[in-house]
Amino acid sequence: MADNVMPGASSNDASSGPFPSTARTADASGKIDRAARAAHDKVDQLADKAEPARERLHESVDSAATAVKTQVDRLDRLQDAWLTGARECVRANPLASIVAAVAVGMLFERVVRRR
Repeated sequence: MADNVMPGASSNDASSGPFPSTARTADASGKIDRAARAAHDKVDQLADKAEPARERLHESVDSAATAVKTQVDRLDRLQDAWLTGARECVRANPLASIVAAVAVGMLFERVVRRR
């Protein structure tokens, strides 16, 4: 009879065959249910702790996006002002603008040739 005993089972379990008894199955099922409930509760606790951090991060990102947009708008206005000023200067002094452009071109050409 000892040959029919499953590894890890006692000789008393051999009479129930290769399958565990209903009581052992119910006990194992109860343990699994308790473990699953405990894991679910722990995940809920972690999620509750993470929510304030998620909200702070979201607020920080929104604040940073607003600051960047404000700076981009300011730089756009500054660029428009500089371009308007440059156009007005060229219209008021066309000959001096041409001379300045030629001089800058010559300087640029010398710098590029030296490399």
